[in-house]
Amino acid sequence: MSRAVIDRAGTLAVALGLVLGLGAAFSVLADGADAADAALAAEWMPLAGTEPGLAGEAGATDLARLSEWLGKPAILGLGEDPHGTSTLHQLAQRYFEYLVEHEGFETFALEIDQAHASLLDDYVQGRRQDVETLVASGFWGQKIFYDGALVDLLRWMRQHNKSAAHPVHVAGFDAKQPQLAADLLLAALSDLDRDALPTARRLVERSLRPGAFGVFPNVQAFTASVRVPLPAGHPTGPAHLELRIEGRGTSYGTTGFLVRPDDGGGWIVRSLESRALTAEGATYAVDLDSQESTRSLELALFHRGDGTVSFGRPTLVIAERAVPLPDVFEELEPWPLMMPALQRLDYRPRLTAEGELEVVADPVLADSLGAAKALEELVETVLRSRIASGAPAPRAAWIRQLARLITEAVEWRTLAEPNR
Repeated sequence: MSRAVIDRAGTLAVALGLVLGLGAAFSVLADGADAADAALAAEWMPLAGTEPGLAGEAGATDLARLSEWLGKPAILGLGEDPHGTSTLHQLAQRYFEYLVEHEGFETFALEIDQAHASLLDDYVQGRRQDVETLVASGFWGQKIFYDGALVDLLRWMRQHNKSAAHPVHVAGFDAKQPQLAADLLLAALSDLDRDALPTARRLVERSLRPGAFGVFPNVQAFTASVRVPLPAGHPTGPAHLELRIEGRGTSYGTTGFLVRPDDGGGWIVRSLESRALTAEGATYAVDLDSQESTRSLELALFHRGDGTVSFGRPTLVIAERAVPLPDVFEELEPWPLMMPALQRLDYRPRLTAEGELEVVADPVLADSLGAAKALEELVETVLRSRIASGAPAPRAAWIRQLARLITEAVEWRTLAEPNR
């Protein structure tokens, strides 16, 4: 199995401390360590230095101690806080050199998508020369991660590959920016099947139509909350809150509600798969405790998916007695966007004449996702036809991957698959 270093990931944090008068040192943290491991991890590990180029020298013994503690992971993550610290970038290069030369690692993965990583890998494999231009272009929209240290690392990888039995590679593990993948895919289809190109272009346009790719989707989607006051002298004891939820045209995402009393405690969450909702609706419930000090409940509703979801008026029973609730949805307040400059709200809420809340997702979200999947199917049809005709085999796996990169970015953007 190829072993990979993932840069700026959360799998393992390697934090660099600068100790006055003592130079640089490591402090290492890892999940699941036993007592002995934890004691070792808490120790400061003196470094010979942070500058690259020490991997093959006697100074590598400091990194050997770290690697001995880490064992033999197939994937090793290097974290940083804050971003843009050049010393940490240099140390990452030094450690990667050590891992390649002493531990058999073969891949350096960055928080960029695979289409963009392929450009850097082309340089590392000697297929192009313009590394400074690639890094300076900021294709991935996160230039804060990359400085001269990245160029130095890529140059080292390129030089290493000139004589290496097993060349090292650059990979990407993000899925936010599909435009380059779309451009490369259309260029490939132009060579394979020009008749399919117009359809592919239309599907790409529909896939990327929602915009805001390369930044962040609104991961809260539609979420709104309201304070529900309880009547004076309400009973105490086990409380049972019910809410009727209906769905129309919901094929992906999650829907549900959260509730918590004002006298403390965390949210109690009722989360549903949106695709399971029906127009006939169903009643969903949560149970909580009501104390004398409970003066109100905080209720939040959410919809993260396509189609339309309707929330009926909630009902509340405490100690087997119905507690009347006001028209709570009239006071409902949507949660604000976390980063308004980088996000957009794709949902429109409205109150019906019956006092229900109806949340409508922008239909462009579902159309975008459908177009991306249709593009994958078109690519597969073209590749099968090409193979059946006996034509020279294209880079089929890579072309499929380009189409999949578009779908993954659309899934991320539309919250069909919010986990990157």
